[in-house]
Amino acid sequence: MMKIKFLAFALLFSLMGCQNVRERFGFSETTTETERVSKDVVLDIQQKGVKTIDSVPIYPKLPPQTGRQAKLFSLDRPIRCTLDENRQHLARTEPFDRDRFLLRPAISGDRLPDYKVTAFKVKEKKTLDEALRCLLENTDIQIEASSAFYQTVSMPETDGLLSQTVNMLTELGNVYSTYDARRKTLTLHEEIKWRLDVPLSDELLVGVLDALRGAGIKNVVVDWEDRALLFRGDKLVEKKVRQIVNEMAVSNHWIAYDATVYRIYPNSPDGVPWTNILQSFNRKDIKSSHLGHIGRALVVSSALNRDTLVDFLKPYGRAVPISEGSFISPNKWQGRFDVGLCSKEDRLETDLRIVSQATYREYDFDKDHIDVELALRTKAGEMTNFDLPTRLNENILIMGVPTHFFIKGEATIIPPQAELMVLLSPRLINIVDMRVVNEE
Repeated sequence: MMKIKFLAFALLFSLMGCQNVRERFGFSETTTETERVSKDVVLDIQQKGVKTIDSVPIYPKLPPQTGRQAKLFSLDRPIRCTLDENRQHLARTEPFDRDRFLLRPAISGDRLPDYKVTAFKVKEKKTLDEALRCLLENTDIQIEASSAFYQTVSMPETDGLLSQTVNMLTELGNVYSTYDARRKTLTLHEEIKWRLDVPLSDELLVGVLDALRGAGIKNVVVDWEDRALLFRGDKLVEKKVRQIVNEMAVSNHWIAYDATVYRIYPNSPDGVPWTNILQSFNRKDIKSSHLGHIGRALVVSSALNRDTLVDFLKPYGRAVPISEGSFISPNKWQGRFDVGLCSKEDRLETDLRIVSQATYREYDFDKDHIDVELALRTKAGEMTNFDLPTRLNENILIMGVPTHFFIKGEATIIPPQAELMVLLSPRLINIVDMRVVNEE
């Protein structure tokens, strides 16, 4: 009997001890996973539409998606979002080994047997897989087709190696093929993984990356160690990329821009008196003015830079830096600056992209002209665009784009006269062919 009482007492003591430990570490019956939340926090949570039970916030279940910070992660962010003072001279020279600037399949497969093909033809149109089966019917090579539908092909009588004939047929059918010698299988692919070797500096490699994205090539992966761009694509994508590669390979000039984005809070309800810029600076410092669908763009001299513009604005309002960085594009190709990538995540302008296509021309001996097609875009589409004739050592100032354009709600604490200001400063990069340098 005494033994039973002792066991009962020990059991009760252990339960009380466990309860004390649970309460001590925040695992009481009422707060299972968190400590009690203060009343002020509870009220704030309730105002945001989150329910609470006994001071514990209860959040609605959200659909599974990648976290915001993981989405924002980017290895090229330090390159895009840093204004390197050492790079900010008007022109510089960059060596380029054009022989190593190559587009090639990332996976090539095994070599086909060196069979000879004699008098093979596809007289009546056949689907590509049927034509290949006719070609390979006297071999032990099997066809593995990844699609149920292929283009019809016809081919005149031809002689040559098996690999040459297979290449001719797959070109006609707009597909690729890889051979597995172990399985003795020829597999047809509508798209394959490509590798573009880019023997350039980090800044120019990012420019090539943006050119591919501007041409509609998606999901490009950068191999920084091997300096290569990897992506999947079909015959249409291959054609686009080869065009980019061919034009970049002969381009001797690339254009880079240093971009600075501000939000302006004017003191007056009428906004910033931009006409006063004509009195604050020399009249000749304003080269041209262009009114867009929204906002206005000025082509200005280098006298209007980040420091002088902020000083100009001091009597009229407050300039808050939103984002800064750089972007680059080969001559006649598109470049872009993602404001959100280089800004604080809580900024309204996170969705904004500055897209440019610049063309460098040498009209005369002492003036380098850069004709710029410039657009401001968001996910909703294009906000405004400008066609600007500029010269080297001239900046572009965009002003008068209302901040309210970026507000998604019904009301805001931001005054209606608040506006966006963008300053772009060009730099010219002269490309030197390493083959010429080596010959010298």
